Amino acid sequence: MTDYQFRAITGQDIPSMTRLLMARQERESQLFPFLKNSFLQTGRTREQLQNLLASGNALGMGVFFHGQLVGYLVGTIRIDTRTGRCVVVPYEGAAIAEDQPAELIRHLYAEASVPWLDHG
Repeated sequence: MTDYQFRAITGQDIPSMTRLLMARQERESQLFPFLKNSFLQTGRTREQLQNLLASGNALGMGVFFHGQLVGYLVGTIRIDTRTGRCVVVPYEGAAIAEDQPAELIRHLYAEASVPWLDHG
């Protein structure tokens, strides 16, 4: 994983995140045709990601390979009396490029857990 750089996701990353999530959804639709993917429109996908990042309690980490976003993980911090303190990663909160190793998601969780823990 030495060629990868990790950094916090920002609003500037939304176009690349949209591309990754759209590709993920296309793969899922081919593997599981019974799924009804309501996000399969670029505008809707971009809006979902913008809303996620604008929620005020979302923190995410992106992984970059040669300057290009190849994966991301965004979770919302939730603190309540029923579940206690936790981070919830919604459907649109995670995607990695198809040509990247599956273990990359483990590294994203490890990197994202640092700011998540810092925020409770």
